[in-house]
Amino acid sequence: MTPVRVIRKPGHPLAHHDGRIREHRYVLYEKIGSGTHSCHWCGREVQWMAGGVQAFRDRRYLVPDHLDSNPLNNSPENLEPSCVPCNSARSKGGRANQILRDILARPNRRGLVPKKYKRVSMPDHPMADGQGCVQEHVLVLYRRIGPGQHKCHWCGCPISWDAPSGSKDPRRLVADHLDGVKVHNADDNLVPACSPCNVMRGRPDRVLDSEVFVTKGKARFRAEERHCRWCTKKFMIKTSQLKSRPGTDGQFCSRSCTMSATLAKQHGHTADTLFGHSKAGKKFKAERRTCKECKTDFLFSVSMGPHTSGEFCSRSCSSKYNNRAGKIGNRLPSDVPSIPNRSWPGGRLAAIELPCKWCGVGFLSQAKTNRQFCSHRCAAKFRRANSAESHF
Repeated sequence: MTPVRVIRKPGHPLAHHDGRIREHRYVLYEKIGSGTHSCHWCGREVQWMAGGVQAFRDRRYLVPDHLDSNPLNNSPENLEPSCVPCNSARSKGGRANQILRDILARPNRRGLVPKKYKRVSMPDHPMADGQGCVQEHVLVLYRRIGPGQHKCHWCGCPISWDAPSGSKDPRRLVADHLDGVKVHNADDNLVPACSPCNVMRGRPDRVLDSEVFVTKGKARFRAEERHCRWCTKKFMIKTSQLKSRPGTDGQFCSRSCTMSATLAKQHGHTADTLFGHSKAGKKFKAERRTCKECKTDFLFSVSMGPHTSGEFCSRSCSSKYNNRAGKIGNRLPSDVPSIPNRSWPGGRLAAIELPCKWCGVGFLSQAKTNRQFCSHRCAAKFRRANSAESHF
C-alpha cells in the first residue's frame, strides 16, 4: 500500500469528522484555495469534494497530483490539481508527461480529451468574459503581441482582438496552437490566426504546406505528379480523381492528348502523326505541305484530298497564282473546251467531249460529272426502250 502522510487539522473544510486530513490535500488547498479549478493535464473543471457516492460516480472531483510521482514529496511546487482519469492514467505510467503523449497519440481516448481550455480568473483583463475568466492560451498570446490589429499567421489578413463576430475587415483574432494540443500553452506554440484558418487547420482532411497539392481559388487539393502517356510531359492530377476512376484518369495531361491517344488506337496513329485544328476548334488529321505560291509550309487536312488539290495555303495564294495563269474568274483560254456556268452569269467551266449513249452524237460536259446523254430527250428514249424490252 502506498504510504500517505496524515496530519490533524480540526475544522478544516477537507478534514474528516475526527480532524484528520492528508498532507498533500492540505498543502494544495492552501496553494490554490477553494472553488472550481482546471485539471493540470486535460483542462476539465474540477472542484474539491470530501467524498461521497455521487462524487465518485461523476469522477470530476479534484485530486492532488504529484509531478514527480513521489507520494511523500508534498512541497507546493510538486503538487498540481488533477481530475480522477488523468491521475489514474499517470499512476499507471509513472511518468509526468504520460498524459500529454496519450493526447497526441490517441486524441479521442475517453478521459484524455481536453474538452475545455484552461481558464484563469482575471476580472480586470481586457479579454475577460462575463465570469471574469480568461482562457490561458489567450492570456499568453495577448501578453506577447499586445492589443490592436495584427496579421493572420497563415493567410496574412488583418485581424483584431476586439473585432465583432462575423466581421471580415478586420477578422476576429483567435489564438491558434501550432501542434494542435489545447493544453500546450507555451509561448512559442501560440500564433495569431483568423477564424477561417483556425477552423480549417482543425479539420482532419486539411492539406499541409509540406504536401503536394493543386489549388482552385483558395482551396487546396492533394495531388500527384505524373507523366503523360502521349506527349510525355509532367502534369499534376488530384488524388481524389485517381480514387474515383483509377483505371482511366491520370494517364494523359489534357483532353487533346486523350483524343490523340484514342484516335491512335482506332486508326493506328503514332506520336509523330500531325493534327490540325479548324476555326471551330475541331481536330483533324493533317499532313505537312508547301504552298505553290508563297512557298511556306502549312497543314493540309487528309480528308480534303478527294475534293481539292491542296497546293495552296489560302484562297489568297490560290487567286494570285491563277491570276497569273489567266484562269481567274472562270475566264478560260480560248483553246480550252468550255461550257456556260449557270451559277455564275458570264462564266465558263472547263469541259470534255463525250458521246451520247442513245444517239451517239458528241457533246460537251463538265469534267467532274458522269453524264451519259446529250439531252433529256435522249435519256427518256433510252429509259422507254429499256422498259419495253423488259415486258417481253
